[in-house]
Amino acid sequence: MTGKIIRMSPDYGDALFWDEDGGCIGDYNTIQIDEDNDEIDIDLSNILGLKEWYYDWKTESLYQPHHWTDEQWREWWANGLEFAKSVNKLLPDNVKLNYFSLNDPLWEVKPEDANDGGLFNYGEPITLLKAGTYCFDCYPMPWTDIDLGIEPKSIGNNEISVMLDLSDDDIQAIVDMMNWAWDNEWFEQSTSETVCTELLVKHIPQLYNKLYPLVHQQFCNKYP
Repeated sequence: MTGKIIRMSPDYGDALFWDEDGGCIGDYNTIQIDEDNDEIDIDLSNILGLKEWYYDWKTESLYQPHHWTDEQWREWWANGLEFAKSVNKLLPDNVKLNYFSLNDPLWEVKPEDANDGGLFNYGEPITLLKAGTYCFDCYPMPWTDIDLGIEPKSIGNNEISVMLDLSDDDIQAIVDMMNWAWDNEWFEQSTSETVCTELLVKHIPQLYNKLYPLVHQQFCNKYP
């Protein structure tokens, strides 16, 4: 089976899920995925509230006479992201799910409506990640404090790649950490060259403790 990317974004006619060619492959009840000429049906009926969330858009979108405020739109979008995470857990491992960006121009907006939504700038879709094994590129320092008598300049900034198993909770913790960093202008304010390592130590120490021995091991392999 080859990898597939599907997209979750609402449209009229109960259309909610789309394939890479732009064809509708599902609504709030079922997704039909073609795998090696066999059609797989993904049952969404146990995701409570998904249908109501879709119809909130259908009845309250900018196509309608009464528009949501910016705050209402953002709350609806955030609720949809949580539904997308639930859908993602039901998909085969080789299927990736994209959820439309908060800045995705999902709807045609008339100039007089420009202040109604705040969602109408171009943006990249959000790729939802599944639990699994991921590759991380890390700089050797400060991950290891061992002294091998190597001059720092001979190490340089060459990255070391390590593989780490991540659960759904780990992935969510990373997302929450990065959102916190951006919201608090962490990257702009920090003068450290090891800012990402410091973020892990501060916000997700359990992940740092998993990564540290792996980087340490690779460091020793690379600089025996």
